[in-house]
Amino acid sequence: MCLCTLSELETLLRRRLKAIDHLNGDMKTAYGIANTLGTGDCANTGAGEVPQGLSHIS
Repeated sequence: MCLCTLSELETLLRRRLKAIDHLNGDMKTAYGIANTLGTGDCANTGAGEVPQGLSHIS
């Protein structure tokens, strides 16, 4: 059982939301790279549209 204060819980939530934002940014970057790497016969056959990503914890 976690006996955290409200302030500690708010800090943990902010950290998790920042981590989610970071992961979503990494995913967008990865899709962008994958979509531009194809050349020749593989041109325009990258990973496609970026998925929605993770939602914030509410």
